[in-house]
Amino acid sequence: MINNKLVDLTSKLIELEKKYPVHEWVMSDIHVWPLFRYTIVRSNRGIKKQSVTTKNKTLIKGILKKINSLKKIYNRLFNAFKIRIVDQQNNERITKNCVLLFTAPSNRRLLVKEKYFDVFMDPIALKLNKEGERIISIEEDDGSGFRYPRYRSSWIADIRLIFLEILASFKLQPNRDFLANYNNLPFFDEIINELSNEGYDTSKISQPKLYRYVNKILKGSRVYGKLFDHLRPKEVYVIGTTNKRSLSIILAAHRKNIQVTDVQHGVHGPPMRWAYHWTKFPKNGYEVLPNKFWCWTNSDVNEIEGWPCCSEKDHTAFKGGNLIMELILEGKLVPDSKATEEFKNVYNSISSDLDLLITLQPDYIDKDFFKKLITEAPSTWTWWIRLHPRMELNYNKFNEIFSIPDRRIFIKQPSESDLYTVLNHIDIHLTHSSSVTIEAAQLNTSTILWSDLGKVTFNENSICHDRVIFKKNISEIIEYCEKLI
Repeated sequence: MINNKLVDLTSKLIELEKKYPVHEWVMSDIHVWPLFRYTIVRSNRGIKKQSVTTKNKTLIKGILKKINSLKKIYNRLFNAFKIRIVDQQNNERITKNCVLLFTAPSNRRLLVKEKYFDVFMDPIALKLNKEGERIISIEEDDGSGFRYPRYRSSWIADIRLIFLEILASFKLQPNRDFLANYNNLPFFDEIINELSNEGYDTSKISQPKLYRYVNKILKGSRVYGKLFDHLRPKEVYVIGTTNKRSLSIILAAHRKNIQVTDVQHGVHGPPMRWAYHWTKFPKNGYEVLPNKFWCWTNSDVNEIEGWPCCSEKDHTAFKGGNLIMELILEGKLVPDSKATEEFKNVYNSISSDLDLLITLQPDYIDKDFFKKLITEAPSTWTWWIRLHPRMELNYNKFNEIFSIPDRRIFIKQPSESDLYTVLNHIDIHLTHSSSVTIEAAQLNTSTILWSDLGKVTFNENSICHDRVIFKKNISEIIEYCEKLI
């Protein structure tokens, strides 16, 4: 089994937050405690162990990183120019006082009527359109490329943003000597020592490194600030709050007095409290946190409404619901991709005693566990393995991991098909701690969780509480599944 420290680390960070005046940490007029928390968590996610890197390896890694960055910029520019020509006819006239939706990554798209539907932002756009709002969807290449044609017309911002990023890079950089001696955050060293003494990796965080991180977000905020000056939106919607892009958008909006809403796209429970649970706030709230949080459930709302904010205007939450799920359950949205048809054809062509879906997660791939589970289970069962959207669709790699003789295992079909069709065809869902557990529960499909992280994640969730089964080992999982036949 996988030993995960994420929940313990979150508890430790909250303990440190209560103990020290970290909400008063300021760099370049930004309260930076959230950025510290995000960095520490990223350094300690999953089951990676600390490693010592030689100077030569560090140099090579840095060069490869630069080459990769240039390649990404080239691809973004190429795709943006290409798509801008294709989509120009669909673009509506840009007007002021609109609502800006920064779209989800293109791997979060469903094919509907031969057009790609953004599962998070398009339902919100449809809802706000009905309320009379003027909507502009902003497209950016997230590295996985664009998926066109889009279900709704969108404005390709990549060309403008890339050139603004290049201009922003010419801004004066902090002096190296200044950075090397930067030591202005009180109790910083004490906090680092406490985390290190408990076995957490603190090698990627220091005051100079944090200052560089803040500088990158500042540069990004200048870019988005210019975009906001052009469009003058009254409200902005983002997906996620902890990546550099979202942080830059949130900071820019904060400085322009534009309201920002974060749209829930996964679990807000215990494993995500490093991002959604705060016990202290600066006088006017954190500049890098949204004003509002669109939540799926009342328990998610309560998590955020429990924050001791100085003012109700700083950070608040409301139950907006999981709109994509509601549209599908009501029959108002019907996915129609070739991959979905292929999944149905394969499903209908085989005779199986039990169909099991395993949803994988990037940080928790335990090859031995999966092989042992599938090998010890009856050969008459069929295993549908769905890759996480952040995982590269490298089927050769995963076919090797799940290469088990005399077992029916499918990876490509369930990974490329829409999730809701797959959930409607399987008997049971298994996962370490995926938020698919929530969507499965809404479709009346139960989930077996085998990790402690999964258990604490969904025990408190009001939607899936009755649809979650925790089994601590392989024999218990198989025994439970045999009773379903």
